[in-house]
Amino acid sequence: MKVDFCNVERGPGVDFFNNSFLQDELFTDKMKRLFAEEIGSDFYVSNPLIWWDNLKFTIKRLSQIYGKEKQKDLNREYYKLQNKIQELSVKSANGIQINSEHFLELKTQLEDIETYKCKEKHRQNKNVISEIKDCDGKIVTETNDLLDVIHDYYKHLFSCVSIDMHSVDELLNNVNVKIDDEDVEMCDNEINIEEIEKSLKGMKKGKTPRPDGKDISDTVASVRDFMDLVEMDDIECYLLKLDQEKAFDRAGHEYLFAVLDKFGFGNKFKNWIKIFYTNIFSSVKCNGFLTPYFRLKNSVKQGCPISALLYVLLAEPLSIAIKKNCEIRGVVIPNTNVEEKVFCTC
Repeated sequence: MKVDFCNVERGPGVDFFNNSFLQDELFTDKMKRLFAEEIGSDFYVSNPLIWWDNLKFTIKRLSQIYGKEKQKDLNREYYKLQNKIQELSVKSANGIQINSEHFLELKTQLEDIETYKCKEKHRQNKNVISEIKDCDGKIVTETNDLLDVIHDYYKHLFSCVSIDMHSVDELLNNVNVKIDDEDVEMCDNEINIEEIEKSLKGMKKGKTPRPDGKDISDTVASVRDFMDLVEMDDIECYLLKLDQEKAFDRAGHEYLFAVLDKFGFGNKFKNWIKIFYTNIFSSVKCNGFLTPYFRLKNSVKQGCPISALLYVLLAEPLSIAIKKNCEIRGVVIPNTNVEEKVFCTC
């Protein structure tokens, strides 16, 4: 058994919205009243951006206050239950008859609160980093050293891609397809209330807001069928699996913008993507402390709903280049005249 008595320094943390509040009728009623009041503000019409920033700040503040009050109520209930159970235990020990069902019910309520507290403490402890290796392999444990190592690693990771625009042009010269005018218009249209409402209602609870991922069984089945075909027809070939290391993190922004241009996306859509990926900075939270901010010169954002689609676009020119390369022979799909070289790109 290995017991770790190391006391890791904890920082002030960063506020995150507790989405369990959305299931709390009292909280949602407070928010509905807040929205009704704020819509009557002069800024709602005259300066909606300032109105929106003020509303977000108010929501954050009210959520913090509500969370603290709820925790206080939970603690009060916890100690109240402890006292009641203690009183009943003393009575029972002194031979005084007590209501057994009521006693067991109180113990169950107390255990539920203790379970919740244990889970929360376990979640916090699980995310603690007590030591880490620096680039020289030396183990560091002090808070400032931990933050420095983490900052340096991610700063390098998100600035390590050097884009050769001449090579980009050569690769994109293989692309001779563009999205149609209808799709260009759709992407450039203003986002309306109906779209937002439909998207919100289509999201599954407890999941990151994004399209559902592709079932890996499709890829497994394709590879299995391909290998069966090669074996049955005695085909001499190579099966090459390409796995791009840290593919999302190393996606170059200049390359991304060039790909969007090549596929013919409209200016409004491209400008939105450029807003997302131009002069952006990030920080890493470690043990409740934040590292210094660093600039993101490459990567598409993990967890962002559009990232997977952008990555597919980034990978598509490579797929097209492979298909156009006459020196690479594909395998003919049975009962067709189709010679396939690439079965999936991501």
